[in-house]
Amino acid sequence: MSRYTPRIEKILSHKNCICILSSVGPTNIPNSALFGAVKIVDEEILIAMGDNRTYANLLVNPHAALMLIIPADSAVFYRGLRLDLHLIGIAEESETFATFVAEVSQRVGKTAAASIRRIVRFALGNVRPLAGYL
Repeated sequence: MSRYTPRIEKILSHKNCICILSSVGPTNIPNSALFGAVKIVDEEILIAMGDNRTYANLLVNPHAALMLIIPADSAVFYRGLRLDLHLIGIAEESETFATFVAEVSQRVGKTAAASIRRIVRFALGNVRPLAGYL
């Protein structure tokens, strides 16, 4: 287990966790998007994703950055991590996909779950705090 896995799990389990995934596509224009269905399993980051710009970007550039943020009254007190990710797989029909969609449906409703088209799997690269260095 990565030494960061317990910290990532703790942040992702926080009820106010904000997950922002950044990617760059073929035009070299960065894109950042908010994702609500993110988890870590066996040291891989899994993100439920629909048909969106982020997915299109990942098809041409497998590198991404994920910010996990727990907000506070002031940005100085925000907690979280910055994760460098590398795309390693896409599951559109699998047990993992079905389980993830069911979890999202139970947590936030069937409408949100219906927009999920795939589970995108990432290998974890560098892990850094929101500000400064580890």
